[in-house]
Amino acid sequence: MDNLTHGLVGLTLSAIRKTNDVEYREPLNQRAIFWSTGLGSQFPDLDIVFRFISDVSYLENHRGLTHSLAGLMIIPLIITLLVRYFFPMVKGRIIYFWAWLATGVHIFLDILTSYGTMALWPINSIRYAWDILAIIDPVIIVLLFAAMVIARRIPYNKRKVYATVLALVIGYISTRTLLQHQLVQTVTQNFKPGTSITETSVIPTLMGYNKWHLVVETKDKYYLGTASVWPWSFNLDEELPKSHNQVIAAASQAPAVQVFNQFARYPYAEIRKKDTVFQVTWADLRYKFGKHNPFSAFVNLDENLRVIDYGLGQGKQ
Repeated sequence: MDNLTHGLVGLTLSAIRKTNDVEYREPLNQRAIFWSTGLGSQFPDLDIVFRFISDVSYLENHRGLTHSLAGLMIIPLIITLLVRYFFPMVKGRIIYFWAWLATGVHIFLDILTSYGTMALWPINSIRYAWDILAIIDPVIIVLLFAAMVIARRIPYNKRKVYATVLALVIGYISTRTLLQHQLVQTVTQNFKPGTSITETSVIPTLMGYNKWHLVVETKDKYYLGTASVWPWSFNLDEELPKSHNQVIAAASQAPAVQVFNQFARYPYAEIRKKDTVFQVTWADLRYKFGKHNPFSAFVNLDENLRVIDYGLGQGKQ
């Protein structure tokens, strides 16, 4: 999810703390909880520092350690040490719990997107992506902003306001989960007769409440299209054959492509030749809309299939 949503969720979590407990009514404790949830809601995305190394490093490490089981234990500890430095009178267990909760919610929300999150590292390095929410979900943002506005007008009921909106957000996510599951079933059960499907993904778009992006993989092809909630249906727009040849095999050895293919769920390669140079471009079909490929990698090779250069993006055409 985007950092605005994560920040609003952190604010919401700090607002639903207990109000009938003396310990939680202490002003210092309230401020410590506010900072604990605020930092916990943002801290996992500090892996953005890998972007200063290179785009390839960022792609390889984003949503890795800081979005994992290991991160869920380590990050709240760091936040506890930091917050206790400014609030030494507040019990560490209070700070740790709220930092842990905010960090865990951050990781969970990112799992709900299509990008992929190594949530169970170090147990495994699988990128879990449940395709429920877009990276930016306007409905969630509007609901959380509404809670903030309403709570300011009726501060004596602030906790109830935030708790109610949080329940609405959970209900919204649950509804999208059911819709996404039903769309996958609709596509799988009504696809071309006799076609053996390897995997089906119904992926949210920014305004994907009715129409979702569709990718169907078979042994030798990818099918792209859209799936609709109302009415329950799907349309296929593109049919892309999988390619395997010497040029693609040689280009696949480039470090950028190896990282990209670990990240991409549906990597699709295309070859172009200009003069004596082969350019192989990979797209992750989860994010391919027409000719627009926001997640891609390229490799240029000479006539002897030696790598000239490579990188993320589509390179010079």
